[in-house]
Amino acid sequence: MIFDPRVSIGTGGLVNEEFATVGRYPGTEVNSIAGFFQGDYQLTDELSVTAGMRYQNLNNEIDDFVADAVQTDIALGQATGGDAIPGGSNDYNVSLFNFGLNYKPTNNLRYFANFSQGFELPDPAKFYGQGIYNQNSDNYYELINGSNVSGTKLDGIKTDSYELGTSFNLNDLTGQLTGYYSLSDGSIDYDRNTLLITQSDNKKRVYGIEAKADYTVNENISVGGLAHWVKSDTQVDGDYQETVVTDTSPNKYALWTRWEDDYQALKLQANMMSDVSGYDSASDSTQELDGYTTVDLDYTYFLPSGEFSLGVQNLLDEDYTTVWGQQAQIYYGSYAPKSAFDYKGQGRTYTVGYTHHFQ
Repeated sequence: MIFDPRVSIGTGGLVNEEFATVGRYPGTEVNSIAGFFQGDYQLTDELSVTAGMRYQNLNNEIDDFVADAVQTDIALGQATGGDAIPGGSNDYNVSLFNFGLNYKPTNNLRYFANFSQGFELPDPAKFYGQGIYNQNSDNYYELINGSNVSGTKLDGIKTDSYELGTSFNLNDLTGQLTGYYSLSDGSIDYDRNTLLITQSDNKKRVYGIEAKADYTVNENISVGGLAHWVKSDTQVDGDYQETVVTDTSPNKYALWTRWEDDYQALKLQANMMSDVSGYDSASDSTQELDGYTTVDLDYTYFLPSGEFSLGVQNLLDEDYTTVWGQQAQIYYGSYAPKSAFDYKGQGRTYTVGYTHHFQ
């Protein structure tokens, strides 16, 4: 849908009036069928193993499509018509494996290690339907070269993931610590001008550490926290560089304290998002996302058949732009003023709830 830009920009994107409607991406149909087997075996009283395999077949069917820019000119009366970029179909067959070990020397201590594979097929609608046109003397767009579905096969991306960790329950302290590493054999790049995608053989890796702990101070009070540190890198000319901030996640942290007796509970929690920075080759500059902190307060009263709850989310009424709002300003910044994509986080919010347990 093409909106009247004067109305959209003048209202910060809150009011949009239709001017015309055109096709944005070609029609696609993706069919998938898969079979798998999964098993586990207890090697000893303390050690068990799991393993499995998944075989999947996917079929992509892409419709013929006139490029959206050509459709736009036709809708605006600046062209009489245009050739369609031919569609087609492609098949994919992939085998995925997983393997895991679980070691539990005591009832309160566990160690685990896992390997798994995943498969991602990028959105074919954002890959096909691209073409180079020439507008002739009759204001008709002739197709010079277009994305050939059968000759330009969209590559699936396979990711190998590794995980190593432990969980424990030691007297008054419970928690879990996990480290992970994943490596993809390709990456997807987005063109901010066309909002279409391109593929490359540049590998992408994501690795991090997750930790969570809860300590019981006495029979009524406990304190805890969690941390998730993550880093994303993309291979460029053989070397790994930080992934652009539009395709990464910030580190997350939380701290809480909880008071509870037989009848009620009160929990105060602070949630923190860290700053993120990364190099953007498209603009040859370093992009940044600003972190923020919110505080939540929750009260629960225990009833014979359920719980009654009251809450205040974002207790301090923190004024912040969400991570997606900041990413959208970078990603779509060439289309409209950044203020149009300044998606604010929810302000102070009061909640009331009741949960009923059916016998």
